[in-house]
Amino acid sequence: KFYVKDEGEGIEEKDHESIFGRFKQIENQYSRTNTSTGLGLSIVKELTELMKGKVWVESIKGRGAVFYFTIPYQRANRRMDYIKKEIISIKMDTKEVILIAEDEIINFLYLEALFESYPFKIIHAKNGKEAIQMLEENEAISLILMDIKMPIMNGIEATKEIRNNNKKIPIIALTAYVMDEDKDKMLSAEFNDYLAKPLDEITLINMIKKHQNNK
Repeated sequence: KFYVKDEGEGIEEKDHESIFGRFKQIENQYSRTNTSTGLGLSIVKELTELMKGKVWVESIKGRGAVFYFTIPYQRANRRMDYIKKEIISIKMDTKEVILIAEDEIINFLYLEALFESYPFKIIHAKNGKEAIQMLEENEAISLILMDIKMPIMNGIEATKEIRNNNKKIPIIALTAYVMDEDKDKMLSAEFNDYLAKPLDEITLINMIKKHQNNK
């Protein structure tokens, strides 16, 4: 069981069920902006139920709210254990230093945890501008994982600027955009490869290995 608690305005009991409906915003009285689509909680509910869990809220008007969700625990089977061992057996260059340009901290933490099983170092840039600066200051960086949508300077802009001075370093785009026009933009920016989010561990590690061998 997980929960998120706040000390906001709270939600009246009559609205406890309806707020999980699509496009429902309770006349926006619980949101301080008008930018919400009213889909967030609906998506959470559907994803939770797809995983055989449930989600609900406990709240009293004026006293904040606590949102709960449950996810059933399932022990990993032998097939999952085999895949994990296969991934860890991939040999990497211990001198590999990977720059991850990613503005969403949760996405970076996921990659950081994923890479704990592999013998290379990672450093973090929060936007494209930081990525360019870090690359200029650190000659040990041998590969870049570049998110596309970032503040200040996005991944495409940063990659184009990097390519003005560095044509050799492998740059892999990490993106939620998979339309043909987005692929064309990435190719024009001279990315070496791209991966669609959510990332698959085997595919990511094998792609890093491929570009490491091609350098």
